[in-house]
Amino acid sequence: MHEIILFLAIYFIFISTAYSQTLNDTKTLRSNLFTVQDYDVTIKPRLDQSKPVDVNMSLSLTGFVELNEAEGKLVTTGYIDIQWSDELLTWSPEDYGGIWQIFVPQNLIWRPDLSLENEIEDLTSLGSEHILARIFYNGTVHWLPYQLFETNCFIDLTNYPYDTQNCHFKFLVWSRNKEDVRLYLDSDQNVIEDGFDRHGIWDISKTSIETVKKESESHVVIIGLIFQRRPAFYVINLIVPLVLLALLNKFTFVVPVGGDRIGYTVTAWLSYVVYLTLIATEFSTRLDSVPVLSIYLTIQIVSGTLIVILTLYQSRLAANPKEFKISKRFWKFCIFVAGINVENDGEPYKMKCEEFLSVMDFYFFWGFLSGYLIETLITFVHLSSQQ
Repeated sequence: MHEIILFLAIYFIFISTAYSQTLNDTKTLRSNLFTVQDYDVTIKPRLDQSKPVDVNMSLSLTGFVELNEAEGKLVTTGYIDIQWSDELLTWSPEDYGGIWQIFVPQNLIWRPDLSLENEIEDLTSLGSEHILARIFYNGTVHWLPYQLFETNCFIDLTNYPYDTQNCHFKFLVWSRNKEDVRLYLDSDQNVIEDGFDRHGIWDISKTSIETVKKESESHVVIIGLIFQRRPAFYVINLIVPLVLLALLNKFTFVVPVGGDRIGYTVTAWLSYVVYLTLIATEFSTRLDSVPVLSIYLTIQIVSGTLIVILTLYQSRLAANPKEFKISKRFWKFCIFVAGINVENDGEPYKMKCEEFLSVMDFYFFWGFLSGYLIETLITFVHLSSQQ
């Protein structure tokens, strides 16, 4: 038993001594790789220069900054996991104290000029000078640049605030074609990290990945994101007050004709217009689509304007009372439908001004209210079906 313990102790001491990584080993290795063999970052890292370099990549998003509807801009944070084989950076670990990997600044090695094609800002290289690339003894290079991505995103607010937005990242090797570099996407990697910072307005409902292989050009990797807006905030603070305000405007014809009615309807109309002005800032003037809610708002403001005009007309009639001649059919309507008992002493049928205004109120109230209910039902059934 003692002999076995002694043997194991000597063995591990020998192994640790044999593969002790000294500072000199590290300096020698770096010198041999980059100085002695005159490594050039502009030369494709293949011994056979006629063969392409296969580059594997995956995108991992760690944060969602904003989705700006007005500017059509998506801002996110994340990192790109990029790997390839550099045949000019290989060594035997036994020759360098067991060193099997080293870390070097990204600017010291050949890198694929991977670019984000739909980036809003000027085209820039990935990563920065302080980011290190990991190089393994067999030539495998692992590069992990962290980025703030600002990409274009077409915004469609047709179904606002129950809308979904489709955005994407389009990566490609900018300067080289597929004969030099072939770009592949790791489909097993999750685009959304477990610690992803959630957004208060948007949820990412789906992700998609695609590699487009073109005949003569470089491969293109497209990573898609589908954003679903959270409508609860907008329903409570936008839609509910809007619907109630529009309903309140229709009850103008319940108020007795006179100065009070004019004050009521004008106040309701002005409140409605002010409210529309406030919520109009939610919509961008650069949008190519017209929101359904915007159409609904326009209908309501036109309806409110007609109510103001009709109220003023009724007030003018009330200020100059007179009798109105009516047909027998309309007389019967007033009695059986409107519930107004119009006295008739013979032909022709006549109606007092107050009675005529009451019939108008009946017509206008139920007409505008019916239109309002139909418009509201159609609009919000359509919007809610888009979830």
